[in-house]
Amino acid sequence: FIQTALTQVLMLSFTSRFHPFNCFRLCGAIRCSSSSVPFQQYSFQKEASSQMVAGCALFDATDTLMHLKEPVGVTYSRFAQMHGLKVEPANEMSLRFKKCFKVIKPISYSSLHLLDVGHIAKIERAWWRKVVLEVFGCADSEAFDACFADCFDHFGSGAAWIVSPDAVQTLGRLRSEGWAVGVLSNFDLRLTKVLSELGLMPSAADGLVVTPVC
Repeated sequence: FIQTALTQVLMLSFTSRFHPFNCFRLCGAIRCSSSSVPFQQYSFQKEASSQMVAGCALFDATDTLMHLKEPVGVTYSRFAQMHGLKVEPANEMSLRFKKCFKVIKPISYSSLHLLDVGHIAKIERAWWRKVVLEVFGCADSEAFDACFADCFDHFGSGAAWIVSPDAVQTLGRLRSEGWAVGVLSNFDLRLTKVLSELGLMPSAADGLVVTPVC
């Protein structure tokens, strides 16, 4: 896990701006778009603390700290069957999901910075509904609406995910060595709930989850 994670983690090196005798803070107030964020532009100062920090490690969430318990197509097929919807086999659903996820225009978070969190959550949900409807390839109906609601809630909970092997141990080890640890992800607003239910939520001493809208 360590080798895989560290290839994806953003480590802030100690430059004249990030001196080891300074304190660091994960900036939870950063607003970012879907493009990469030049975190080197920001100073990190640990809030109300004189404790020295060895550095700051930011991990991606999906496929680094956590993984889906089963292929997305398997989940979609199961929920579709529960709601009486006829869809393609699970493996085909997984392929359709990958295609639709790439083709459908992503949310432009940079244009949403003046909106409140509730409004953004509705936009995220509407975007995912469009994706799932395309994957299912069925009529837009009350049955699909109910099915999508269940799918959306499922993937927004810890029930859909599994913690990567040694993830908790690795995060604990970094913290014990003086690192501030956080999560940097383009997951949507449901991420905080997922991480909390999986026991991966960064502690108050580390900082906040950084998603496109936090």
